Amino acid sequence: MNVCDRKPLRKDTESNYEFSFFTLVIAVFLLSLATRLNESENLEELECVGVTLWAVTANSEKGKVAAKRAKCTAALTNTIQRLLMKQHLLATGEPSASALSALISLLDKVSTVQNSNNNNDHNNSFM
Repeated sequence: MNVCDRKPLRKDTESNYEFSFFTLVIAVFLLSLATRLNESENLEELECVGVTLWAVTANSEKGKVAAKRAKCTAALTNTIQRLLMKQHLLATGEPSASALSALISLLDKVSTVQNSNNNNDHNNSFM
């Protein structure tokens, strides 16, 4: 096929609008996840946010970039530090201490996945 035989690309403003709307929705969603990471003290909610961030960033370079732009990486780091301080204050025998340790481990793995490159051959599984 000759280059001249190709049909010209059609400018489709509707698909561009849909793409920008989708991008905006994802950005707002990721900002809300970062906000929940920074503000929530509920361990179950933090776990849901961590799993959601893992799903968005595990195998997607675009997801990693979007999460970094939404400050999810910084929010993860702050949350891990906050939970480590909380863990230090808890007695080791308490039942909530083991749940807290598991959550810290999960968020640490999500942070590692988020900061890795897709070119690396690694296992993105956290469970």
